[in-house]
Amino acid sequence: MKILYINALYHPHTLGGAEITLKTIVDGIRARGHEVAVLATGAGPELEVDEVDGVRVYRAPVENLYWQYACQSPSPWMSKLWHLRDSFNRRVQRHVRAVLEAERPDLASCHNLAGFSASAWDVLADRNIPVVQVLHDHYLRCPRGVMFVNDQPCATPCRSCKALRLGHRRRSQSVAAVVGISHFMLRSFACAGYFPGARHLVIHNARHVADRGAPSGTGEGPLVFGFMGTLSRVKGIEWLLESFGTVDARLVVAGRGRAPYEEALRDKYASDKVRFIGQTSAAEFYRQVDVCVAPSLWEEPLGMVPVEAAAHHVPVIATNRGGLNESVQHGINGLICDPTQQDSLRNAMKLLVGDRALRESLARNARASVSGFIDVGRMVGQYERLYLELLKMPVTR
Repeated sequence: MKILYINALYHPHTLGGAEITLKTIVDGIRARGHEVAVLATGAGPELEVDEVDGVRVYRAPVENLYWQYACQSPSPWMSKLWHLRDSFNRRVQRHVRAVLEAERPDLASCHNLAGFSASAWDVLADRNIPVVQVLHDHYLRCPRGVMFVNDQPCATPCRSCKALRLGHRRRSQSVAAVVGISHFMLRSFACAGYFPGARHLVIHNARHVADRGAPSGTGEGPLVFGFMGTLSRVKGIEWLLESFGTVDARLVVAGRGRAPYEEALRDKYASDKVRFIGQTSAAEFYRQVDVCVAPSLWEEPLGMVPVEAAAHHVPVIATNRGGLNESVQHGINGLICDPTQQDSLRNAMKLLVGDRALRESLARNARASVSGFIDVGRMVGQYERLYLELLKMPVTR
């Protein structure tokens, strides 16, 4: 069979976990003997094609005011107009048609459609190509993809989001199968009335993490907590830094944010107890920390940082937002706190500082508790079976 994958970005353009996961799926499906091609957006003025690790990758212009991944700080009016055009971008459809004509896929797997918009579904429906839509974020309900405003997750889309997503639920009827990367994501779209005629299933993301064994620290000195990710308010970095102030421990902060915001954080929370180390590898980061903290305030679709931490035998403190508690199990491999209870994060950190036995128990359980999330073969196999079943082809594995 031949599958066309459609996503806003593709390697080497990587914004986050969705792109890492997509490349893993593409490479895994190709390794199983199937034909694959990728359609992504690009900065060029015309449709371009290149090859990435043996895979044909088309990069289409977004046919909008700017390529959203190159323009870091658009003016408010430009941003609003961009999202208005992206609500249903008819002009980009010609590039989708051109790729379909060149590749003639049996099936299309859509991921993040920013830049293409839901208009890609219409083109695929016109060609009677079965569509699998994978839900990595909230883009199909919220143009910014986060459903978060005024320091709170949105229970329902706001008025402007509803206007910019008018007709999306109706168009989603053409999708053959919808995959949530977490039970939370699938449930949130189903409850909102999306994909009424589609097959619904959950396929958790997976990422290979080599087992380098448990950290070999002596246990001497202050406990070290660690944060890894984008430095932004929705990720809870400010809540973490505020809560950490009275905790007798050290904190390592890895990642980058928008320059003014990151500089303000460094200035406001400058301390001998806190180190900002910028971008670093996961292996290097987890060698430095005893406990990972994922204090997200928004509804995280899944969150792979806690998975990577547990795979490195590092226990996790996470919030009860989105899909985080599908990998972090309270009292098993970490602790769950609640952003609506301001002291819950501070209390969780203090508990682990004072209870070494609990800390060691969580660490012992950590890697085994996320075994399914680090089994790439499991994830690729689930997608392959879904594709074959939609095409009514025999499953050979």
